[in-house]
Amino acid sequence: MLEIFGLLLVLGLIATLILPWVNLGRISRTRSELERLKRELGELQDRKDAALIREDDRASLMKTVEAKPTESTASPSCEAGTRPVKKAEFLDLVSEKTSMTKKDVDAVLSATLEVIADSVAEGKKVTFLGFGTFEGRDRKARTGRNPKTGEMLEIKASRSPAFSASKSFKDKVKSTTPLP
Repeated sequence: MLEIFGLLLVLGLIATLILPWVNLGRISRTRSELERLKRELGELQDRKDAALIREDDRASLMKTVEAKPTESTASPSCEAGTRPVKKAEFLDLVSEKTSMTKKDVDAVLSATLEVIADSVAEGKKVTFLGFGTFEGRDRKARTGRNPKTGEMLEIKASRSPAFSASKSFKDKVKSTTPLP
């Protein structure tokens, strides 16, 4: 009987020493799973927030298009730190302001850009008073250096298109764009 009692005592000691270690393993696994789930939840929340922001942008853009045009018809997507206005959005804004169809506005815009490109390619300046000047600029041939090898290279002369904003256009941008 004493032997059985001693055996039970030893088994009890072993159980009290080993079981906590087994449970700690389960707890640490559970904690790591919990942390992983928290990270995933945070990522899902970020995605949800981004989707809501995009939805808010679409809603505010629709309100802008539906609203009567005012003196400043800048789209909310033009504000500092946001994405640029795409051609379709631009056509919508011009169509609303001029009461022309989008198809007509697209035709006029395409023709305008084609005439500007052709004129600049021929060496002419295209000037819009109060907006700016499109022109071609010549770059002289020069010696450059390959950044990987350090080898000296001869860079050919080239011609590229350029735009210079007018003073009134620059002033308008300076006065309406908030500085960071």
